[in-house]
Amino acid sequence: MTGAYRELEHPADLLIEVHGRNLSELLEHALYALYDNLADLAQVQPAEERLLVVRADDPADALRRLLQEALVAFSTEGFLAAGAEVLL
Repeated sequence: MTGAYRELEHPADLLIEVHGRNLSELLEHALYALYDNLADLAQVQPAEERLLVVRADDPADALRRLLQEALVAFSTEGFLAAGAEVLL
């Protein structure tokens, strides 16, 4: 997913700039950036599909909630997404 995101320098944390042609693509790329920094996605073999549902009042809140849900799935179940489709 070349060009989906780029890492920016930050002294303590991970700082990422995400790009997308629309909100759905931006959210898909943000999920990819998260998982790409958690694991080598080239080594992830699709085994199941997962539906994450988030409700938000604005795009920034949607981004935060989606990434939070994805991180919880990774932290509690070791779930990694090899791809994502965001429907609004």
